[in-house]
Amino acid sequence: MARIFKSLGSVLAIATTIILASGGTAKAQETEEPTRYQPFAEEFNRAFRRGSGDYFRNRQLVEQVGDFLGIPSFPDQAISQDNKNINRLYRELMDEQFNSTPIIRTPDLPSPYDSSIMTTPAPGTDRPGFGGN
Repeated sequence: MARIFKSLGSVLAIATTIILASGGTAKAQETEEPTRYQPFAEEFNRAFRRGSGDYFRNRQLVEQVGDFLGIPSFPDQAISQDNKNINRLYRELMDEQFNSTPIIRTPDLPSPYDSSIMTTPAPGTDRPGFGGN
């Protein structure tokens, strides 16, 4: 029985060596992985929780003591930093969105109205007021 386990162990060792060796050469042949598209919402969520974290992380004892002592920062400072991150991300995404294409200028549509409310006389100025005045 011991001989069977020794021979089985050696077979497994050889098979593992072959598998690992073939796996190492396969990685050299693989092409570069394409960049993944990151939706805006995911980027905003990550910026929103970068400094202050989420509720479950902040409830741990170490985090509560750190918040009390200000290590690495007080909660209001972390929230303020998160707000700055969101603002910076928003500005970057707006610049990217609006500067990626040329500005399209179109003429205004013709208006069916030929007058304005500001130029019309006030209602009731041509009628006498209450009591015949």
